[in-house]
Amino acid sequence: MNRILADVLATMNAVFAVLIVVFAVRFGFDYMEDSFLGAALGAIVGIAIASLACGTIAFLALIERHLSFLADGKEQRRPHRPRREPEF
Repeated sequence: MNRILADVLATMNAVFAVLIVVFAVRFGFDYMEDSFLGAALGAIVGIAIASLACGTIAFLALIERHLSFLADGKEQRRPHRPRREPEF
């Protein structure tokens, strides 16, 4: 159940990030009186806000995915090879 909830959160997080950018572009376009410059500035601000808000959640979801991968024991162990020192 936790895995399903984590996947739903990751999906919703991506949707929210896109919505933040779209609304910021629209706000910038309307605020600067139908200007392309306003839309570009809105996109920059929207990407920054989405990166800070949704990026944090995405990073935590990525950590959770890696931890669940390790907990399931699916990691393949590589044979240990002794480290060789470089020759000069």
